[in-house]
Amino acid sequence: MTNDSKVEGAINAVSGLIDKVPIYEDAIQLLAQEAGRALATVGKTVNAALMPLRGLVWGMEQIEAYVQAKVSKKLENVPPEDIGTPDPAVAGPAIESLRFTGHKEELAELYANLLATSMDKKTAKTAHPGFVEIIRSMSGDEAKILSFLAIAKAAPVVDIRQDLGGSKGGVTLHSYVTTIGHDSGCDHRELTGAYLRNLERLGLIDIPRGNP
Repeated sequence: MTNDSKVEGAINAVSGLIDKVPIYEDAIQLLAQEAGRALATVGKTVNAALMPLRGLVWGMEQIEAYVQAKVSKKLENVPPEDIGTPDPAVAGPAIESLRFTGHKEELAELYANLLATSMDKKTAKTAHPGFVEIIRSMSGDEAKILSFLAIAKAAPVVDIRQDLGGSKGGVTLHSYVTTIGHDSGCDHRELTGAYLRNLERLGLIDIPRGNP
């Protein structure tokens, strides 16, 4: 076979592949269309899931109405001359946080308490800006537990251990066993142990270790 024949054969082979390319392009376009439809479906689902947030995120008017009603109630027994402008370092972050947690009554109540404390001249110095970050680090259930413990003062929390005998010691089978989640009305009582760990980490509660 001459070189010219080889070149001609190669050209014909390449030409044959080129003729078949549109078939693959059609397949790619079909896959792209299917992927596009799937993505659109996911997009609609995500949009539907996010839709309720539009009603949950508070606007400034809603925040002002809540703060005025709640804080006024908490300061009703404070003489007018003892009510002052709160420290912006406290009030600003607290009001901003209400935008996203105002729908959670327990957390909103904590922010209202902090704002009322910061506006009473006799207690304003105790309203530390760091308290806002502490509340931000809490869930609604944890706020319920904190409110419950503020009244109950104390509640039993135990670890269940298995004694292996002799010098083997023992193993902890269940930790943070308590009725606090039930007693405080938590929505997710199975997470009570995690809630207590977080509240302890934040320095809001103390769980003594060891035998009484």
